[in-house]
Amino acid sequence: MERREEVRAIISSYLHAGIDVVRGPLTVKEVQKELTQDAERASSRGLRIIPGGPEWKELKAKLERGDQLYFYKTDRQSWGELRGREGYVAIRGNEVIDDFLTLMN
Repeated sequence: MERREEVRAIISSYLHAGIDVVRGPLTVKEVQKELTQDAERASSRGLRIIPGGPEWKELKAKLERGDQLYFYKTDRQSWGELRGREGYVAIRGNEVIDDFLTLMN
């Protein structure tokens, strides 16, 4: 739990936004599964989404042993102000090395 609060602060500082949801650390396989499920849900609504795409491949290529992946979602205020985001970040130590945006408004 302590690391999750630390990660929330790291992501918040990186994005300059409050963070409501932090989930992880996640494996590459877990993130890929989530991205595939998101694409399947979108497809059922008539949308075509490629699970991950080039941005996800770029983030994966930067990962080193010990890096951690986390899902995040910004707070209600950011969504109300049309600057809400959700996605994944790669954290090395106490620094975000890259992010992968999956939804924004």
